[in-house]
Amino acid sequence: MSAEVAILLGARRPTAPNMSTATITDATLKKWLGVLDICATAIDGHLLPDFIGGYEVAAIYVDWERDSDALYKTTGIPPYGSGSPAKRLSKFLGAWLNYPIQYEMAQAIMNFVDGL
Repeated sequence: MSAEVAILLGARRPTAPNMSTATITDATLKKWLGVLDICATAIDGHLLPDFIGGYEVAAIYVDWERDSDALYKTTGIPPYGSGSPAKRLSKFLGAWLNYPIQYEMAQAIMNFVDGL
């Protein structure tokens, strides 16, 4: 069977075969969680810039398009009421990121997401 099927079938078992329970202290658990956090941060630092990209901006645009009033209320960012949707999005993203976002960038984000 494939590895995926083996994992799915194994995950449905109430107990894992041939696994003994381990007793660990709070300090050991915290240490392991700290190691996992360091690993996750390092992996994110490697993958995000070169392989994954900033999906968060696209996700924010989708939420902004779906219900911008709720997003403005949730973030506390005042709405920019005039101009094209790309202009308003650029103002919102600039305030959210605390970094100016050009109109052209906002339009490119909109075009990309709308094209999916």
